[in-house]
Amino acid sequence: MRRIPLALAALLLAALTVACAAQPDGETPPAVDVPAPPAATVAAQPPTMATLPAIGGSEPDGGELAAAIQRTRSAAAYRVTDEIVTSASTADSTRVDLFLRYAAAARNGDSRIVFERGAFNDLIGGGERIEIVNVEKRTYMRGSTLYNTVEADRWYVLPDSAMTRMPFDGWDLLTAAGIDGAAMRFAGNVALDGMTCAAYNATFIPQGVRLIELTAAPNAASDFSRIDRANARIAACADGYVHALDFDVAAHVPAQPAERATTRVTIRLFDFNADTIRIAAPSGAIEVK
Repeated sequence: MRRIPLALAALLLAALTVACAAQPDGETPPAVDVPAPPAATVAAQPPTMATLPAIGGSEPDGGELAAAIQRTRSAAAYRVTDEIVTSASTADSTRVDLFLRYAAAARNGDSRIVFERGAFNDLIGGGERIEIVNVEKRTYMRGSTLYNTVEADRWYVLPDSAMTRMPFDGWDLLTAAGIDGAAMRFAGNVALDGMTCAAYNATFIPQGVRLIELTAAPNAASDFSRIDRANARIAACADGYVHALDFDVAAHVPAQPAERATTRVTIRLFDFNADTIRIAAPSGAIEVK
């Protein structure tokens, strides 16, 4: 059975609980300015950290990564894609699952997120495509079939929502992993988004179990406390921004070494401060009481 931390499930369900609502006078969805998520494919083998093409170049100054992280976190606008793929293995079989996939755009604290498939969609009510818009601390949602009480093609305003942050944000994952810029080591230059980028690596073995437990595959065992690897990578590019964050964790059950689990997180950021990124609240959304 899938092992989801009760605190996370409670937070999501409390944020997205839907009761009776009035019918809308009409609705006009906001303009779509979120890039399409990657094609819905999941690897047939347990996930491992993606390999970026290496290129030549000298080692950057030690302060460049810290400056890139600060500049990226301070960007007024950006687009991001986030994908989490998990696997669970026994002596006889391996199962690979998509836990989360979304594409989003953000500007000055507002955001529009499009979730495509994955187990995370089930946590927020189910549905192949779920859209969430956050504007001025108000959350609008459509596509979810939470409790079978909403029409999936209509926008709803969620009361007292806790979904005003993007889930599995790269910076939150770095904090959970106990990693800061000073802990990362230069690993070489890579080509990404048409630029030369400096790649930095770090390990987080003691904290790796947190990511495994949070995203454990549906048929996973409950005790993956023996971490086999826990790696993180950041790519800071020539434009001064972080364009990639990757996390790769593998673990097994101490008493049953054949019982294994892996989690891979792939985050890409781009279009920093683009004028074309505009986030608007949907008109005609139903107020959830």
